[in-house]
Amino acid sequence: MTTGGERLTIDANVWVGALDVHDPFFATCRACLLKAAEKHATLYSPLLLPIEVAATIGRKTRDPRHGRSGLSLGTWFQRTSLATAF
Repeated sequence: MTTGGERLTIDANVWVGALDVHDPFFATCRACLLKAAEKHATLYSPLLLPIEVAATIGRKTRDPRHGRSGLSLGTWFQRTSLATAF
């Protein structure tokens, strides 16, 4: 990343990976988001983020009930400042 004025689109897998300590890419996902926060990057996410988060959680847990609960997590991501999330 270059300094200042960065704009990034963050995939649902990165958000979920950064929160799941058992995810094999946990450290990488978390480091990416922390670096973006450090550089005050503007983050974008698809409008379908809540659905993508739900699908990712459902797939990882193999339980559609957990996936449905992920809908609220995806909505939270869209409303939360990165600085307060991590």
